[in-house]
Amino acid sequence: MKEIDFNFEQISVDDTMSCNDRAVDLHAYLGFEEVLKNSMEIIIEDKVVRIPSLPSFVLLKLISWSDRPESRDNDLYDILKIIESYYEYESNAIMERHFDLFDKEPFDQLMIAARVLGRGTKQYIQKSEELRDRVLLLLADNLNEPSDSEITRERARIKDAEISYTHALLLEFQTGLTEEA
Repeated sequence: MKEIDFNFEQISVDDTMSCNDRAVDLHAYLGFEEVLKNSMEIIIEDKVVRIPSLPSFVLLKLISWSDRPESRDNDLYDILKIIESYYEYESNAIMERHFDLFDKEPFDQLMIAARVLGRGTKQYIQKSEELRDRVLLLLADNLNEPSDSEITRERARIKDAEISYTHALLLEFQTGLTEEA
């Protein structure tokens, strides 16, 4: 397997970058620039690697899935896994900064996690009108009617869950993206 090494900061205005003299163009997904600016740097074997936050990773997964839903099933699975793990992963921050979400009955960690992920993702979509419009339209198209939503049906299928619960979960994410601070 041949390695490809490139720097996202060098992506051109038209969202493509040529690799040396080879006839290869890489296309950058909408959102990379916003995510890259706020990524965390870690060092692995003397190399600096940029790691996106989980909210920004969810954003990139949504964009990549919407570009090719027929071949990107793993994106939806990854998004759902992040929602399922997010409360436990960020429990201290959630309790400190999102205490307004604890007044709902019954208490539901997944619903809280989805809303907080939406709030976290909001900071990225606010940086680009094109990105914001794309994500909000994607969610609007997929959350009108639960049974018509590919995202909702896929999560219900993967988790053997009720479509209505999955729909409510994704509505919480959408609410986090759109609510006022």
